[in-house]
Amino acid sequence: MRKKRKTNKKMNKMYREAITGILPDEIAEKILDDNDFSLDVAKVAKKRQVSVLQSARKRSNKLLTRELKEFYNENGFEV
Repeated sequence: MRKKRKTNKKMNKMYREAITGILPDEIAEKILDDNDFSLDVAKVAKKRQVSVLQSARKRSNKLLTRELKEFYNENGFEV
C-alpha cells in the first residue's frame, strides 16, 4: 500500500488564491445583501442560491470563475 502524502492546506489555499484571487468584499456584500443579484450569480454559476450565499460568506474563490468575472464586469464591478 502507498502512503498517503500529507498536504499542507495553507500552501494549497495560497496557491489557489494566487491563481484565481480572493472574492472582493464589495462583491461578497452585494451577493449577501441583494437577493436578486445573488439569484443572478447562481444562474450564471449554475449552482443553487444557498451555495452561492455560503461561498460569499467564506469569500470563496469558487465565485471567481471566468463566466462570473464577466458577469461582475457587466454589473460594474472590477475583478
